[in-house]
Amino acid sequence: MREALNTNKTLQVTIFLLALILCGFVFARFFDQLPTEGTNLGIDWVHYGIKNGNIHYDITDGLRNPPWSLLPVLWLGFLPEKAGWGVMVYLNLLTLILSVPQAKPRWLYWAAIFYLVTSFPALRTSADGNFEILVTMGALLVVWGYRIKHPVVLAAGILTITAKPQSSFLLLGVLGVYMLQTWSWRDIGYTAAAVLVVVIPMFLWRGQDWLKAVDGTYQRGSIIDISLDAALLRTGMVPVGVRWAARIGIVLTTLYLMWIGQRSISRGKAGLLIAAALLAAPYSAGNSVLAVLAVGIIPFFLADPKRGLILLIMVDAVYFFPKDFRYDYESYYHTLLLLAAWGTLGWQCYRTEAQAS
Repeated sequence: MREALNTNKTLQVTIFLLALILCGFVFARFFDQLPTEGTNLGIDWVHYGIKNGNIHYDITDGLRNPPWSLLPVLWLGFLPEKAGWGVMVYLNLLTLILSVPQAKPRWLYWAAIFYLVTSFPALRTSADGNFEILVTMGALLVVWGYRIKHPVVLAAGILTITAKPQSSFLLLGVLGVYMLQTWSWRDIGYTAAAVLVVVIPMFLWRGQDWLKAVDGTYQRGSIIDISLDAALLRTGMVPVGVRWAARIGIVLTTLYLMWIGQRSISRGKAGLLIAAALLAAPYSAGNSVLAVLAVGIIPFFLADPKRGLILLIMVDAVYFFPKDFRYDYESYYHTLLLLAAWGTLGWQCYRTEAQAS
């Protein structure tokens, strides 16, 4: 009887995996046949940057991600350009679906999945071919690895989320402090070793090229920069001292909430830290809103649908902006959205952890 059950389970898993592979093949074929000439589709899909598994940085445009963070997607460089983009979109959707926590009633859970995969940030990231999903993937692994105290899982999350340091620097800082306070030195050592065994050879291989490319980020302060400093700078009315004070205030307030709260990393905390980092960073782009949505806002909505719905409406309001308005003001709006998410998730963190403590 037990042998029959095991055989049936193995068969089900095999069919499921084959179905996943088949879906990936369908995405690859569909995107490979898309007529994208003369459009902006796939504008961020820098296939040449990972072509044939080789990482290539361009100081004026192209990859900005650390070399070790590209390992989960490096194999896409062996596929034809559009096919690789299609599989990237497929991985994007799979990650977003898996990111939605189980919830009751079930219709709310399925509604959250449908909303997330059709949200403006999700579709924009897919259309652009951006590597933004690596931040969401890394954040989920960090939250899970820290919760179960598994050095390898946590190391995988750290390596992946650093794909965009502007999104992850606060989360990684808080993670380090929490680990020093709650983890054994042995587990900290295992985690550090697992990270370094990947980072060191990858940095020796392409680290210098990556640093030069990061230094050449030309979009900083431009119309697509949604950081708080860029938004205030573009108004032409806010002195540099006030801009620095605003950024420092957000960082200190966030770190204060982390310090007085519990030594746990929930989805809400992770989303809060990502939102604060994007606001305080020297540069961040609109695609990065997706990580805040998937990691922090969706779980908040499932826990508090009435308040969470307000944030969901704000996220997708961009769909209804006129084209000219979007070009001139979308970045300002995303900065406002990040502030709203930061304030909401910060209040939730204070209410559920700091007050309880």
